[in-house]
Amino acid sequence: MNELLDAPGSAEKLIPVLKAISLPLRAGLCSKNTDTFITALDAVKKIAQLVGDHLIPHLGLLLPPISSRVISNDAKLRDLIYETLAICEAECGEDALKLIRSRVPTYNSMNSLK
Repeated sequence: MNELLDAPGSAEKLIPVLKAISLPLRAGLCSKNTDTFITALDAVKKIAQLVGDHLIPHLGLLLPPISSRVISNDAKLRDLIYETLAICEAECGEDALKLIRSRVPTYNSMNSLK
């Protein structure tokens, strides 16, 4: 996956297929297997960095399974989730922050901490 996303011109090629990859990505985020969830979370992070605010229309589909794992007893997993949400906020902007806060009430914006 990383090789494809790191390839030259991948952002331009990724934007038109965001809708098509959102459902399989959500499936990975819904997985009970922690490794699968973390891999999908890493993909969300990388995609947000590549396509920025083009991800916003698809965040609504991706955030519910992420939100359900925030209450995990695994501190490392929670940290990965919040890191991913912070990257989505930073790369996708204010609209993403509003969406994140509506789906993940425990999320605190990194900008509000400054």
